[in-house]
This record gives sequence, C-alpha cells and structure tokens, in this order.
Amino acid sequence: MFFFACLGISLFLILAIWSPFIKTIIVSMICAVVFYPLYAKLSGRLAHSLASILVCLLLVFIVVIPLSVLTLLLAHEATQTYAKIVASMHSSKPALGLLKEMMLEIHRYLPGFSVSAEGIQSHLRELAGALVGFVMQHSTALISNITDMALQFVLFIFTLFYLLRDGKGWLSYLSGIVPLSSHQKLLIAGRFKETSITTVVGILLTAVFQGIAGGIGFMIASVSPVLLLATAVAFSSLIPLVGSALVWLPAGIVLMLAGNVKSGVFIIIWGALVVSSVDNFLRPYLMKGSSNISPLWILFSVLGGLKFFGMSGILIGPLILTMAITFVSFYKDEYAK
Repeated sequence: MFFFACLGISLFLILAIWSPFIKTIIVSMICAVVFYPLYAKLSGRLAHSLASILVCLLLVFIVVIPLSVLTLLLAHEATQTYAKIVASMHSSKPALGLLKEMMLEIHRYLPGFSVSAEGIQSHLRELAGALVGFVMQHSTALISNITDMALQFVLFIFTLFYLLRDGKGWLSYLSGIVPLSSHQKLLIAGRFKETSITTVVGILLTAVFQGIAGGIGFMIASVSPVLLLATAVAFSSLIPLVGSALVWLPAGIVLMLAGNVKSGVFIIIWGALVVSSVDNFLRPYLMKGSSNISPLWILFSVLGGLKFFGMSGILIGPLILTMAITFVSFYKDEYAK
C-alpha cells in the first residue's frame, strides 16, 4: 500500500511539474510521428543523433521560419488595413446607393423587413473592424511574447530531437508497463500515428493550399490586403462543412456592394470552382485511410482544442478525440457485451 501511495504521489508531482509544457510535449510527439519515416531513412546512413539534428533543422527551415515571417507581415498588414477599411466604408457612396436599391427591392416582397442600408453598412464596417482587430491582437500578442515563444520553440526542438532518437526505445519500455493487450497497444499506436499524419498532412496541408489558391484569386482580382485574406482563407478551411467559404463568399458580396461587381463575381466564382476544389479533391487524397469520424466531432475537437491549447489545439484536439473514440471502442469490445 505504501508503495502504491508513493507511486501515485510521484506521478502526480511529475505531471504537475510538466503541466506548463504538456502542449509542447504533445506537439513534439505529433511531429515526431510525422517525421519519423524521414529520420529512419537518414539514420540508416548516418549516426542517430546527426539524423535527428538534420530532421529538426529541416523542420525549422520549412515551417518555423516561414511562419515567423508570415506573422510579422500579417501584423504590419493588419495595422495598415484597419484604417483603410473604416475610411472606405464611411466614404463609399456607390456601396450605399446599391444597398438602398437592394433594400427597396426587398421591401417590395417583404414589407416587414426593417433593416436599412445604412444599418447593413454599419454592421459590415463593424465586422471588418472586428476581423482585422482580431488579427492585429493575436499577431501583436505573438510578437510581444517573443521571449516565451523562443523558449517554447527551443523546448519543442529539444524534445523532438530526443523523441526521434530515443522515442522507439521509450515506446517499447512503456508498452511493457501499460496493462492492455497486445492488440489494444498496437491499435492505440496505430491510431496515434494515423491521426498525427492525417492532421498535419491532411488538414494543415490542405489549409495551406487553399490559402495559396485564395491568395492567387485575390491577386488576380486586385483585392487587398492579399496576405491577410489568404491567411483568413487558410484558417477558415480548418472549419468542417463551411470552410473557406466563410471568407471568399462575404468578400465577394462586399466587393459587389462597394460597386466593384466584376471583382466580386470573380472572387465568388474563383472560390466556388478553384478554392473549394482544393478541399474537395486534395483533402480526400491526403486523408485516405483515415478514421471515419463525423465532421461534427472534428469541428468541436478543433474549436475546443483552440480554446484550451491555443493554435496547437488544431493538432491536439483531433488527437484527443481519436484517443477517446479508441478507448470507447475498447470498452465496447471488452465490457459492453
């Protein structure tokens, strides 16, 4: 009894000590699973430590540096955009005239519809300000917390290095302790690997390509700020069912209301045919073989993950969902007979 009490207290204290870094550890584990095949190939020709270092450096150059530059550019662009949006919404006479004409037509068929053109323009201005303000707030917060970000990044790379080099041995050791059958252990490991690869390669890569496609469309239509809108397209594509239409559809409508009908129609057609096609064709290809989980549960896991873990929740949320479903299936197979 004394032994189990000491064991429980020591494990509790370890979790308490590690709790500030749980997010970093989980993200490192996910990245280790995704990049392990590359590490395995390199370690067949090089020393294990050198192979792990090369993979970590590759991750820095293809992910971390571009994201850092993107954050700085977004903060700068968002700051410049807010004033332009407010000024244009105040002085846009064509938009107000077109809105009034639309309201007159609506009143002919819906006499009880009491929303005015000025009211819609005011709401659009508030919405635009809120969206840009959100980007400004989070971008500047990232920059102001640069010291904490640097520490978390160093810990992430440090953890990833050891997970790649020694993770296989740790997994083997833990597998001998966990009181589950061999089938269940293999299933948990398989689900973790599957979800990690699906989330990083399927969801995030699809979001990146949708953002690029959306950015190209905005550039062709000469709509600014291109970088801000493309980033919004990429992030909104993470939301199941509606996805990037949350950005390109309102953007096209706002352009038409502002009198730029050609650009507005082009953005809507481009979004429906090109941006949505990236999601419809690329996502199934990248996520083939993944677990058949309802988009509704994925939506809640992504949104809840964002709330509890920040941006890392995009990776952690679906992983927690998959692990929960896996253990529920264990219960169904073993106990609910």
